[in-house]
Amino acid sequence: MNLKNWIQTMFSVYGCLENLIETIDKYVEMKTLSSMYSNLMNLGKNCTLKVFDDVTKLINKKIVLLNLKFVSEKVLENLPSSLARFIILKYIEERRLDEIAEIMEKSTRTVARYNAEAISRARKILSRYGYDENKFFNMCHTEKWLLEICKSPNLPSIRNAPSTLNIHIKIMANATREYRQLV
Repeated sequence: MNLKNWIQTMFSVYGCLENLIETIDKYVEMKTLSSMYSNLMNLGKNCTLKVFDDVTKLINKKIVLLNLKFVSEKVLENLPSSLARFIILKYIEERRLDEIAEIMEKSTRTVARYNAEAISRARKILSRYGYDENKFFNMCHTEKWLLEICKSPNLPSIRNAPSTLNIHIKIMANATREYRQLV
């Protein structure tokens, strides 16, 4: 997976990261509170170790998502405002180029050029922070749903391709199910 795909993935999933992080927090809280009750009832050592392992896995997943969110925000902060706005409209809000052109009061052709420019600048910003394809993979390799989105051939046009959108929704639902299965 190349850095362009990672950049597009990072911004495409940005909008759901906060919800996934909150979900993990709720599951960790629920798991720890319910384990206190079950440990009082069962007084089992294995039960405590299982809860500890589950919570540790969830916290590690949360760290990955927080890192991805932080990196996304750092790139947006360092982009010129017009390119940051383009990224937000295109990848996070999933708007079409004609909508973006209207919002930004630019021609569609100008807005289309923003994509290449934004990706190029994001690549330079990421390299300043030491991010490349390998670092993204190493950071995210435990999150299968992120890898699936990154491999998706139609990532930049999620909104324009309902079948691709459905695939991404299924991937996100599977990610949520994975988190739930850990608790």
